[in-house]
Amino acid sequence: MTELKFQLRPIPGNDAVRRLYSAARQAFPNVACGLTIDTNLRDGHFNAQQITLADGDAKSNALLEEIDAAFLDKQYIICKKVALSNVQGWHIEYSNGDGVVAQVLARIGDQNRYNSSVDLIADALSSNFDFNPHSAIIDASLPKEMQDRLRYYERALSELTANVSKLGTMAAKEQKRQSEFVRKQLDELDARYKEKDEALEAVYRKKEADLASREEGHRAKVAEFELRESKAVRRSLLVEMKNDIKAQKTIKLSDETNKKRAIISNTCFVAMGVGLVLALVFGLGALFGSNTDWHFLIPTSAGVLLFASTLIFFIKWNDQWFREHASAEFRNMRFSADILRASWFAELLFEWVGEKQTDLPESVVTSFTRNLFLDERLAEAEHPAEAIGKLLGGVEKIHVGKDGLDVTRKATGKK
Repeated sequence: MTELKFQLRPIPGNDAVRRLYSAARQAFPNVACGLTIDTNLRDGHFNAQQITLADGDAKSNALLEEIDAAFLDKQYIICKKVALSNVQGWHIEYSNGDGVVAQVLARIGDQNRYNSSVDLIADALSSNFDFNPHSAIIDASLPKEMQDRLRYYERALSELTANVSKLGTMAAKEQKRQSEFVRKQLDELDARYKEKDEALEAVYRKKEADLASREEGHRAKVAEFELRESKAVRRSLLVEMKNDIKAQKTIKLSDETNKKRAIISNTCFVAMGVGLVLALVFGLGALFGSNTDWHFLIPTSAGVLLFASTLIFFIKWNDQWFREHASAEFRNMRFSADILRASWFAELLFEWVGEKQTDLPESVVTSFTRNLFLDERLAEAEHPAEAIGKLLGGVEKIHVGKDGLDVTRKATGKK
């Protein structure tokens, strides 16, 4: 909805009706509308349902003359509101609320066929009413003394406004100058800050590069020191191991081991003695006795067998013992050589990795470490019982008689 508002000095009610009617007829000719009048009287309400906005309309003219007669020479009647409205969307009214400033209001709806008449009704209202600013209306309604005083205040206010405007202009200029000065100072400070920042950045980068170089050198020295230290530790361990191997070059048995070995030796000596006594006593008795008894052959054979088997075991056992000693000494020497070879290979491996920054080829590693610390054990000596068991394992039958001892082997059937 479009709304127009205008202000003017109060006018009589009949004059307001005629002016409002003339403006509406000019803006909306030949249109029927409703007329409403409100006054300060208790029963001063008038409402005409239909009035035609046309020249020469007898009914409308008669109504206007009736309204003129109602307000004629009746100064006590004050017109509060006169309104013309149409059901198709427009409304025009004159109102006098306080008796000092009156108002003309026009409303035109957005959804009606009169929407294009906004400018036309504004022109019509302006041509029929004397509109004035609110201040001019107030001024005209005041006494002369107050009007002079108001004009003085207006002139003072005008001068004050002008001075304030000048001060505002000067303040704006000063603010602009201060802003330019501050901006210039900030630009200079930014340039100096940037210059110092670049200088500090250059110094920082130089020191950072120097520090990185020193750290790299320190790491290299630490790596070299650790390498030397590890080499020194490995070589010290190598010397200690060589000394231990050298100290163990001659094998010396403990007293407990010698006692255990003496038990086996003495047992073998006793067994060989018993077997030798049996063989000699019963053998000589069988040879040199007056009556030869073939039963002497059993203890004689047992004595010979006991002596021979014990002697064979004792010889094998001692041979095994000496071979163990010899093997231990050889292993000791080989272990010393393997230690030297492993230490040399470890030094080679560390130097290769440190200088080449890569692993040693697998074929080289396999070739240099082949048969390192390989422990080869000798076969143990057999016990006489095991030898007799193997010997009897190939015998099928044994016969002792007057003709001697008959032994029949399995498979071949030989005696």
